Amino acid sequence: MSTFAFVYPGQGAQRPGMGRALYEQYAPAREAFALAGDVLEIDAKTLCFETEEAVLARTEHAQAALFVVSMAAHWVLMSLGLAPAAVAGFSLGECTALCAAGFLTWEDGLRLVRARARAMQRAADDRGGAMTAVLGLAWDTVEAICREAGGGAQPVNDNAPSQTVIAGTPDAVAAAGQRCREAGAMKVIPLALPAAFHTPDMAPAAERLRAAMAGLTVHPPRLPLYTNVTGDRLPDGADLPAHMALQMCSPVRWQRCVLSMAAAGADTFVEVGEGRTLLGLIKRIDRTRRLLPAATPADIEALRALAPGGA
Repeated sequence: MSTFAFVYPGQGAQRPGMGRALYEQYAPAREAFALAGDVLEIDAKTLCFETEEAVLARTEHAQAALFVVSMAAHWVLMSLGLAPAAVAGFSLGECTALCAAGFLTWEDGLRLVRARARAMQRAADDRGGAMTAVLGLAWDTVEAICREAGGGAQPVNDNAPSQTVIAGTPDAVAAAGQRCREAGAMKVIPLALPAAFHTPDMAPAAERLRAAMAGLTVHPPRLPLYTNVTGDRLPDGADLPAHMALQMCSPVRWQRCVLSMAAAGADTFVEVGEGRTLLGLIKRIDRTRRLLPAATPADIEALRALAPGGA
């Protein structure tokens, strides 16, 4: 029998129309959209199905939409008897993982995402910044290049072997990117994120998030969650407001998250929600694992056969 690890995507995976087919075919998905609408006081269907790409790309909209679609897909999988043995999420996706693991109710997860997205949008508007993906150089090499370029940029996403994202001020990121090219990077790709996410520039946003989380109730988890901050299991008694504030300012140790879950016995990784970005990264980290999407009804039906008693 498969041992599932569910992983939840982060900002950048959003697209207009996402989640519509799940909503139309599965009652648990419709229930998830209804809950999101009630808690966030928005029309979740309009946000996900009809919002123009440029508007949806704004942090405050993208994060809410991605959480709703991942929640909907998760609820459908659970209704079919497909449950994970461990969970992790990429940046925003860690909020989804907190709910899937049982640290937070889904209602409080929605409130967390709303506060997080607003805080990060405000930081992006106030401080600006830039992010660039570097392919073909190791993390340590990119880190050294950023230091040599003056320290205004730093590696923030350890996505996979030889795939790192850097962030910082636009000039510093551009300079570090050029040095990466000169050092032999295969590609240096600017990202459509005008902010320095997962850097100390997020400190004001992190404090706003910590304050907003003061009213949320943290529960003992049902499942292990592997966190971006360390790549290891989040302790059951963790100070969640402090942890999520730190997560906002710290690099995403995605490669270590995947390796830790694999070492703990996960043999099948399911990307729950929009896109297949994380599956692509996991394939580069560990080619021995089975990788399955859960974004469309066709994906869900393929997974149904793996459920206990499935056909």
